[in-house]
Amino acid sequence: MRKIFLLLSLVTGVALVSPAPVFAKDDDDKDAKKEKAVSTAGLGRAFTAEIAALAEAETMLKTISDARSAKTVKAKLMHKFSLLRPILNGTDAQLEELARAQNRVSAVMWDLKKEPYFEEVNLQELWTVMTHHFARRSANLLK
Repeated sequence: MRKIFLLLSLVTGVALVSPAPVFAKDDDDKDAKKEKAVSTAGLGRAFTAEIAALAEAETMLKTISDARSAKTVKAKLMHKFSLLRPILNGTDAQLEELARAQNRVSAVMWDLKKEPYFEEVNLQELWTVMTHHFARRSANLLK
């Protein structure tokens, strides 16, 4: 009898704690879709610019062969990425694409980290600005 009581108590507790299903009306779905479309209208442009900048960064970083070329590439990329606005939201597919592009840049940076000029030129700062949006100068405009 005690086991049955414990089982019923457990089932009742789980039923009380679990969230109730929410059923939205068709009108609510249409409104939500419109709001989402409006809020993500400019999002495509920001993602396109970010992905293009990361692809360009990947190819430019591969051209680095010495401290002089590292300084030149760093200056160009710091300027480019400091102007890009931080990505605040996005779809799962967009965020996955962004992560893949950042990972490709990071793979090149890991190779450059072994070079003696990595610390001399402070390429770590560039790496941070490329992969961490809130380290950018444009992130200060959000405050």
